[in-house]
Amino acid sequence: MGLRFIIGRAGTGKTHLCIEEIIHQSNTGAKRQILIVPEQFTSQAERDLIAATGQNAILTAEVLSFGRLAHRVFSKKGIGNRLPLGDIGKAMALRKILLAEKDNISYFHSVLEQPGFINQLGLTISEFFQYRISPEDTETLAQAEGLSHAAREKLTDLNRIYRSYLDFLRQEYISADETLGLLAERLDESLGFADTEFWLDGFYGFTPQEYSVIRRLLQLFHTPRDSRELRPDAVHLLGQQFAPFYEPYLTKKKLLALAEELQLAPVPPTLLEKNFRAETDALRNLEQEYFHSFFRKAPLAESVHVVACPSLQEEIRFTAGKILRLVREEGLRFRQIAIVTNAMEAYEKSLRGILEEYEIPCFIDARRETTAHPLVTLLTSLLDILVYDFKYEAVFSYLKSGLSLLSTEEIDILENYVLAYGIKGWKWRQDTWDYGIQREGAEAVD
Repeated sequence: MGLRFIIGRAGTGKTHLCIEEIIHQSNTGAKRQILIVPEQFTSQAERDLIAATGQNAILTAEVLSFGRLAHRVFSKKGIGNRLPLGDIGKAMALRKILLAEKDNISYFHSVLEQPGFINQLGLTISEFFQYRISPEDTETLAQAEGLSHAAREKLTDLNRIYRSYLDFLRQEYISADETLGLLAERLDESLGFADTEFWLDGFYGFTPQEYSVIRRLLQLFHTPRDSRELRPDAVHLLGQQFAPFYEPYLTKKKLLALAEELQLAPVPPTLLEKNFRAETDALRNLEQEYFHSFFRKAPLAESVHVVACPSLQEEIRFTAGKILRLVREEGLRFRQIAIVTNAMEAYEKSLRGILEEYEIPCFIDARRETTAHPLVTLLTSLLDILVYDFKYEAVFSYLKSGLSLLSTEEIDILENYVLAYGIKGWKWRQDTWDYGIQREGAEAVD
């Protein structure tokens, strides 16, 4: 079996078809089935697969990510004598490199101590590994003509840090960023995958490292199916760079080129056209026509409404009122309603306040920094109090963490008093404060 594509719009049942065929193949006992999905979807995909069987388990099929597949292979083949380096170890290694190269770094010199810089630098280096960018590539880019002075300095710093990081790894470590490259090398027929069909679902595209793994799977085993969201009725738009499905189109071309290079027999794709997700004609029409570059009028619009509001807050208030009406008059439950936005940073604060005002329970899917957690704030503030000798910012960061024993009103009174009389450092160790109190009595001085 060669490479087969399952192609269709959103809601046409690509994943459902994958699961159905996996279960069918498992029940017939023909071949072992492995469904590869992005790391964040593995748990949900496993639940969906098991739920579709109508049983509590499935023996001849499993859900893996590329990372979990690598772990499976390495548990059998090993990774040699090198020690695995996790995210924390990577951050410590980068910190050590930055301290050693501090005098040689120019562009990033002013932000070396900024919170989050190490994490962002680590993400950049991870992308270098994923897209197989070598230090020589960054050096060549840094020497290219037409670059601004700032861009040249930035690339030079990245090249210096990247080279030092690779030198550090060569001593005795293997980074998690290298696992997919090593996986492509370690995959062979001795791993028990000979009678296995691989499925790929949920990917918008693949990195060069992932392409190398797919290539190896195509060489050794059966990798028959990749579900991909392409518009069969808009193929003429796919080759345009700004077309909505241009990236999946390129991915399909690259996979077909791999299959052709390996001389695999072409397999006709499966095209899915019927939309099972949209429950009304208006939503189906919207999905079909949304990406057309020219105007098309929908015949019905009973479930799609366009509302213009004067401000962001008015938008949210209108939405909150609509939600309450749906719950009170039409019997919907709060958990059946979703608010979707592509600008969560702009809406999040107002959403929390206004939905709380309207007594609408909600979960907001927004990433929160670990340092913003009240317990972390309390602990870091306590350490800062000891290190910086009761510095004002550290003391009141601790008190305002929400976990101190004082009420908000008491903290405000204390803060005003401390600011008024310049209380800091050793003054916090005094048993009592009598600033603003007359010596003869207990009357406060205005």
